Amino acid sequence: MPIREEQLFTGSIYHIYNRTIDKKHIFSDHTNATRFLEGVQYYRSSKATIGLADYYRLDEKQQANISQQVEYKKYHSVAVLAYCLMPTHFHLLIKQQQEDGIRNYMSKVTNAFTRYYNIKSHRGGSLFQSRFNAVCVRTDEQLMHVSRYIHLNPYSGNISFTLRDLQKYKWSSYADYIEENAKAFIETRPVLKLWKLRRDLYQKFVEQNADYQRMLEYPKHKVE
Repeated sequence: MPIREEQLFTGSIYHIYNRTIDKKHIFSDHTNATRFLEGVQYYRSSKATIGLADYYRLDEKQQANISQQVEYKKYHSVAVLAYCLMPTHFHLLIKQQQEDGIRNYMSKVTNAFTRYYNIKSHRGGSLFQSRFNAVCVRTDEQLMHVSRYIHLNPYSGNISFTLRDLQKYKWSSYADYIEENAKAFIETRPVLKLWKLRRDLYQKFVEQNADYQRMLEYPKHKVE
C-alpha cells in the first residue's frame, strides 16, 4: 500500500473508506465479511505482532494469551467507532491513538485480508484500490452526520429494503448503537455522547434521514 502524502493526526477521527478493484463483490460472501471484520478487530493492537492467519494456527492456549493482550486498550493504535461493509467497499470511522496508527492499521487489515482472499480464490495481485480515502472529522456535527451516513449505507444502497432490515444488517455497527449489545471492539461512546448516551435518540436521528439519503444515492447506484 503506497504511503499517504497527507498526515493523519493522532487524536483525530477519520472516515476511512475504500473500494475493491473493478467493483468486485467480495463482502457479499459472509465468510469474507467475517474474516475482514476479524482483522478490523485484531489489528487495532500493537500486541498483534503475528499475522491473523498465523494466529489461527496456534493452539487454544496460545490464542487465549494473545487475545488477552490484544484486548488491552492501552495497546490500541486506533479505536474503531463505527463500520459498514458493502458488497464492493467498506466504511470505517476510526480515531488515531498512536503516531502512524491508521496508516499501519489499514495496511495490516487490507494486506492480511487480500492474502486470505487470494489464497482462497486462487488468484494474485491487489484486491483494493491502491490508496484508502481518509476524511478528517473536525466537528461534533460532522461526527453525527458521518456516523449516520455510514450506518445508512445498506439502506441507501438498497441492500436493506426496510428500516427493520437495516437494524438487522449483520455487517454494520448500527445494531451496536441502538441495542445494549455493543461488540467489545466498537467504541460507541464518542458518538452516542452527542445524544447524552440515548440510543433511542440516535436511532431516530439516523432513520428520519434514511429516505432522503436513499434518494441522494439512487442516481449513483442506477449508473453502477
